[in-house]
Amino acid sequence: MLRQMPANAGTPAAHTPAMPPAPRPLAHRPYEDVQGLLAGTLFVALGALMFAQAKLLTGGTAGIALLVTIVSINLVGDQLRDVLNPRLKK
Repeated sequence: MLRQMPANAGTPAAHTPAMPPAPRPLAHRPYEDVQGLLAGTLFVALGALMFAQAKLLTGGTAGIALLVTIVSINLVGDQLRDVLNPRLKK
């Protein structure tokens, strides 16, 4: 059975209250960042261990070299951006 829409369905009602402002995101502390990094590292290590036990993990040296390369390029790029971007200077 089809329902019909009321005639004033597309117009806002005068008595509709305004939406409250969106809440500010909660700030977190540096130890929570460390906790998140440690938990993520633990999960990755556990996954790597499970793959190794199942004989599905190969190329460990190449993978570690790729990981170190990507992380170091990312860190160097972040530092260069911080130093060279004039809009970030206070």
